[in-house]
Amino acid sequence: MKNKSQDEQVNLVAHTLKAIAHPTRVGILKLLVNNEKMSVSDICKNLGSEQSLTSHHLANMRACGVLKHERDGKQIFYSLLMKEAGDLLTSIPLAVAKAFAAVAPAKAK
Repeated sequence: MKNKSQDEQVNLVAHTLKAIAHPTRVGILKLLVNNEKMSVSDICKNLGSEQSLTSHHLANMRACGVLKHERDGKQIFYSLLMKEAGDLLTSIPLAVAKAFAAVAPAKAK
């Protein structure tokens, strides 16, 4: 039987994965892993994305506790609140590649 803390942990993991489960959001995370903080306009320039769409993704990630922001005059700068997000960017692709490698030989038979 699961206890309440296990349910909370499962929900937190699902909530976090949902918060980053979009190509634009993964791109934002990659940028912020490599840069301590970035302005919205710099993020948009690096991703080649529109500011309104990027701001929407940033707000969602902030609401989920992945990012934090600070205002400096008219500009808003974002940085990682969840420092472990960089680890996710490394571990998830490795896990997916390993899973597909294990499945591929089975399909070939």
